[in-house]
Amino acid sequence: MYWISGTGPFDVSSSAWGPDHLSKFIVIPAVLKASIAARSLSVCQRRLWSFIKASDRLEVDLPAIVSMTSRMPLDRERQHHECTEEFCRFNNVNSTWVRQLHKCGNKACSETFFPPAEVERAVLQNLLTAWTIRQAPEVNCHDGTYMALSHLWADGTGIGLEKPGKLNRCLIDYFVGIARRLECDGIWWDTICVPIEPGVRRKALSMMHKNFERAKCTVVHDESLINYEWRDDGSPCLALALSPWFTRCWTALELYVSTKVVVLFKNPDGKSSQPLLKDLDNDILANDNAYTSLPHRLASSVIQRLRRRKRKERLHVEDLLAILRARNTSWATDRMIVAGLMAELPEFDSGESQSQITRKILTKCGLIPSSYLLHSHISPNEYGPWSWCPTSLYDLHSDLASKNSQLSLKIRHDGTATGDWFCNTLTEEKAKLLQLHNPQMSVKLRIMKTMQTPRSCMILRPWPWLSSEVGNQCLLVETVGLGYDETRSKVIECRYIGTVTASIHLGWQYVSIRIGLDQGKEEVDAQEMVSACSLEENAGQMLDEGINRVISRMRADEFASIEDVRDLTWALTGLRDQSL
Repeated sequence: MYWISGTGPFDVSSSAWGPDHLSKFIVIPAVLKASIAARSLSVCQRRLWSFIKASDRLEVDLPAIVSMTSRMPLDRERQHHECTEEFCRFNNVNSTWVRQLHKCGNKACSETFFPPAEVERAVLQNLLTAWTIRQAPEVNCHDGTYMALSHLWADGTGIGLEKPGKLNRCLIDYFVGIARRLECDGIWWDTICVPIEPGVRRKALSMMHKNFERAKCTVVHDESLINYEWRDDGSPCLALALSPWFTRCWTALELYVSTKVVVLFKNPDGKSSQPLLKDLDNDILANDNAYTSLPHRLASSVIQRLRRRKRKERLHVEDLLAILRARNTSWATDRMIVAGLMAELPEFDSGESQSQITRKILTKCGLIPSSYLLHSHISPNEYGPWSWCPTSLYDLHSDLASKNSQLSLKIRHDGTATGDWFCNTLTEEKAKLLQLHNPQMSVKLRIMKTMQTPRSCMILRPWPWLSSEVGNQCLLVETVGLGYDETRSKVIECRYIGTVTASIHLGWQYVSIRIGLDQGKEEVDAQEMVSACSLEENAGQMLDEGINRVISRMRADEFASIEDVRDLTWALTGLRDQSL
């Protein structure tokens, strides 16, 4: 039914088909069986589970994916029998040391040279660095006339052990041939188009996305796909989603900014030695109006998240994390560079620190789910602006609750995070119910010190009826006074302390909180601040909306799920009895 609802002329909301729609008694045995079967396949377990985590229904989609994967002629050469959901041994291979690939049979062809000095000169002059494919190549291509190559250095298409600018003749001839088939006048290929000198390279990396944005088309080269024989059953789309190419950070950026994308596959005619060229949007992804298999549609959905820019859809922080968190790079700093480029930060500098890039991304996006602050990491700032923000964007707390949370925080240039929370003021008795959640010793000590004076403390959490997803995690803060936001509404000024767990079901109130303007301020009585700033009337209205939403969801289903009943019970008994 889920598959039918998303195919053909049907227009059924996907929200009714979430991971909890079916009973766990049906789902769990099927998922466990599929999980066992998946381990016998040659597909990398880390890639498989990363794909599942990115799908709309999470592990519920595993049986369908495994069913199609078991029938696919996957690459058998790379051994992934030691890979797990968390680890792939090939991810830690330094791809810059992989020997350069030969496309000729004898591996003894001549070499050709592309002078790095010409590339450096073009970068310094803010020019494109694509090479022409004439008899005498030069860095002199124009927008929309060249092919950009998206590839993996681990396949041997990087510079490898050769001198910068030096390429095997058969390799450059191979890609020049593809460029000509696509009627392109040049080629942009990072192996010969990114300068080596550190200062110039830094500038080039800051503009990396422009090379794909301005190209006539982007060509995807992955040896596992080159050896995957094209079929018309939707399996090439799944092969792409499970390929090494799709797991890299840089290739995610390249796919995101590209207008036209062509993927290379093995030609099924068995005669031609040339790869088959397939258009991503027209030939590979599932068409919205066509009848396709469930695995094909799932793979298309995951890949299409990286086509939002083409559809002129705004990219949120949640999208960035969903796309990049599980992806890999040869260098750790590249992950933040890619995030900054995908966020399209103005005047981006790839040499900035992780912390600087993270703050700029959050400021540009403007809103984040409130549950993102329930992380367990140390901030570079102990007090004041950005004291709630971890060093890296990837350390923000992101889970299923973040997707469904209806509470957001507004992030401003001054490093404050402002938004509405459900809060509970602490007493000595309540403080004893809190448990430390942070693994970092310095944060634990800070929390323990703060809880010695509970009268100035509050715990915060997003919508209480999402507790089944958030668990008992809460944000511990100290109150330091009252303030006003840009609309002149009252907010409680708070100091970020850390994440704790608390099994406290009663006494929650709804208030506006601002975190980040606490530097140099003394803590004050939390209950007094809440009394002066409570949003009781609004809270009652939101509670009614929340209860009605759950009831409507239950009525829409013939059988209410356990989660629905639990959410409704929480809302009714935990909040209405208190009248907020």
